[in-house]
Amino acid sequence: HIPTGLIQLDGKIGGFALGDVTVVSGLSGAGKTTILNQFALSAIQHGYKVAAWSGELQGQRFQSWLDQMAAGRDLVKRKTTPYEFFYAPQNVCAEIHKWLDGKFWLFNNEYGSEWELLQEKIRDIVKEQGVQLILLDNLMALDLDGPSSDNDLQTRLIKDLKELAKKENIHILLVCH
Repeated sequence: HIPTGLIQLDGKIGGFALGDVTVVSGLSGAGKTTILNQFALSAIQHGYKVAAWSGELQGQRFQSWLDQMAAGRDLVKRKTTPYEFFYAPQNVCAEIHKWLDGKFWLFNNEYGSEWELLQEKIRDIVKEQGVQLILLDNLMALDLDGPSSDNDLQTRLIKDLKELAKKENIHILLVCH
């Protein structure tokens, strides 16, 4: 089991079981990506390797969010321009990226949103890098082609994910809106 980093949740579910899939759902802006980042950082802290795909956020934005969480409240800065935003300073990010090197892979729009290509990349990164936790954010951004209805395609995706998780002995977290 991969620890979630949330003591009460781990007490209830024992962490994320290898060979399984977890679906995370919630309203837009409710914190799904934030909790995924928490799970990723906890897994890395406990010696697991993680790969993430975000169909919503550009890679740089996803990485910035992860950097802020890794940096923690005391090191994150606030910048006020026409709008307000937060960031982790460059020197802090450099240290975080050194720590993440060989433990975290972000494969975003480089592989597009086609499920077949993404599935192939997941298999490759699991075999080549020993990744044990896959984050897919989110179902609505995946291109599920086929002659069936959306429900049938989503059912096939979940079955594919479950088969992939079992075969590779990994855990997959899938965000659904």
